[in-house]
Amino acid sequence: MALIDYPDGMPLPLREGYAFEPTNNIRRTPQDSGRARQRVEFRNVPTFPTLTWHFSASEASLFEAWQAQVVGSAWFNVTLLTPLGFETVEARFTEVPRGGELIGKFSWRYRAVCEVRTRPLLDEGWAELLPEYILEADIFDYAMNREWPLYYGEFDTYASLVDLAATLYWPEGA
Repeated sequence: MALIDYPDGMPLPLREGYAFEPTNNIRRTPQDSGRARQRVEFRNVPTFPTLTWHFSASEASLFEAWQAQVVGSAWFNVTLLTPLGFETVEARFTEVPRGGELIGKFSWRYRAVCEVRTRPLLDEGWAELLPEYILEADIFDYAMNREWPLYYGEFDTYASLVDLAATLYWPEGA
């Protein structure tokens, strides 16, 4: 069954109070000696961001109707800013959004705690094997965009140079 999508054209949540709170998946068992044993009980745990939206009157009326009549307590797709960048995540409201609170002349504020099904994490292995690639990704992106800018044409920017190099320097019989 396809998930419901957050309505197109609606604003994304604000930065105000934006925080991901993952479920604590570490279990501690106190010992008689005063120390404790710890273990990770679950690898995949949900996280609970508190989201705030500012809407115009028409956006607010759509949001309220969408939440009450369309999505209710079901899972839906929404784009959120995570430490990995903007991602479409599966979320659901843990309670009815609080609001509309009138702010300014014609704007409305809504707040809700949502449950995001999967905690946004890097794929398995990156943190252990290649942390420098993650830490220096912005340097790589900067260099790539400066040296090889995007080309929106029918062919790739350097396709002709690659063809020429392959023709001139490709070993015979290969």
